[in-house]
Amino acid sequence: MRKQIYSFTLICTLSAFANFAYAQNPKTNAGKLNNKAPQGYQAPTIPTPPTQSPVQNDSLKITNNAPLNQEKDTSHPSSTPIKNNTDGNHILFNLGLIMGIPQNQFREVSNNDLSIGVGLSVMYNFMGTDQKVKSPVNIYLGGTFEYLYFGGESNTGSYDYTDYYYPAYNFNNSVTTNVNVNVYSLFLVSRIAFLNGPVIPFIEAAIGGRSFDGNEKITAIQTQTLKPGWSGQTYAPKQQDFNKNLESDITGSYGYGGGFLFGNSTIHLEIKVMYYKGTTATYIDNESIKIDPITSKVTYSTKTSTTDMLIPQIGISATF
Repeated sequence: MRKQIYSFTLICTLSAFANFAYAQNPKTNAGKLNNKAPQGYQAPTIPTPPTQSPVQNDSLKITNNAPLNQEKDTSHPSSTPIKNNTDGNHILFNLGLIMGIPQNQFREVSNNDLSIGVGLSVMYNFMGTDQKVKSPVNIYLGGTFEYLYFGGESNTGSYDYTDYYYPAYNFNNSVTTNVNVNVYSLFLVSRIAFLNGPVIPFIEAAIGGRSFDGNEKITAIQTQTLKPGWSGQTYAPKQQDFNKNLESDITGSYGYGGGFLFGNSTIHLEIKVMYYKGTTATYIDNESIKIDPITSKVTYSTKTSTTDMLIPQIGISATF
C-alpha cells in the first residue's frame, strides 16, 4: 500500500513538472500569458472618462474687467495717463492809449508839452498756468512798444502859374508841409500780478530806450486844367512826397509802476501808471517850428534836457 502511494505521488510530480516545462518552451507558447477568459465569463466594461479641457491658470493676469453683474471701476484707471486741466493763459497781450507827461527838467525845458500815443505789450506767464487753479502770484516777462506824438506844425500853401510852353493850361501847385516830433520806445518788461479774481493788482518794471525823431514831410500836388476856349488833353493831378529827417536822438530809460486788471480770466480792462527816468536828449522845440507859407521853408530850434516822464495808460488786456 505504501508503495502505491509513493508511485501516485511521483506520477503527479512528474506531470506538474512536464506542464511547467511546456509552458516555458519558446517554441510552443513563446512565453505568452493565456488571457482567454473561461467559457461563459463576461468581462465588465470600464467606462471611458469624459474629455476635459486643460485648466488655464489666470492668476498671473492683471485685468480691470469686472464680473458680469458688477460695473467696472473707472475711478482709478490702470493704463490711462492723468492729464492736467489746461486753461492756456500763458500769453498776455495788451493794447492801450498812453499819455506822456514830462517830469523834472524835461517839464521845465519843454514847457510841459504833453504827448499822446499808443502802447503795445506782449508778455509770457512763467508761473505754470497748466493747472486749472492758478497760482496766487504770476510772473510775466516780455516786451513793450510805445509811440508818442510829441507835437508838430503843419502848413499848406497854394499858388497858380502859367507855363509858356503850354499856353492852353492853367497850373496850380499845392504844397503841404508837416513837421512832427515823434517818440518811439522799446522796453524789456517784467510784471508780477497778485491774486485771482475780477480785480488783479500788479507791479511792473521796465528798461530800454527811446528815440526822439523830428521829421519833415512835404506833399506837393500839381493840378493842370484847360483854359476856357482851349481844347486839349485832360491830365490827372500829380502828387509827390518828400521826407526829411530834421533832428534825432536816442536815450536810455528805465521805469517802474503798477496798476489793476478788471474783468474775467480772459479779457481785462487795464489801468496802470509808469514813471520813467530818461537820460539827456536833444529834440525840436515845438513852439519854434515855422513854415513859410509861400516857399514852405521850415525853420526851428532845438532844446536839450533829461527825458523823465510819467506815463498813464488805459487799455484792454487779453490772455490766451
